Amino acid sequence: MTGEEELRRLRRLLFSDKTRLPCGFAEALKSDLERTLSQYMRLSGRTELFIDIDDRGAYIVHISALADAVYPCKKLNG
Repeated sequence: MTGEEELRRLRRLLFSDKTRLPCGFAEALKSDLERTLSQYMRLSGRTELFIDIDDRGAYIVHISALADAVYPCKKLNG
């Protein structure tokens, strides 16, 4: 394992300890967000997801996605 891989692993462990989120949670959420956003727009870059926790224990979620087009709205049946 290279030094960079070890650093990434350590960051994931520290993140998991700090936020008390299950391992793999952020990756699963990011995948779901990308799938949902791609139904509304053509994503053209990486989707970034950052989750932190404040002093009160509330989760702060930052999502950033780059798109180069928005699809026309579909009419819902109902």
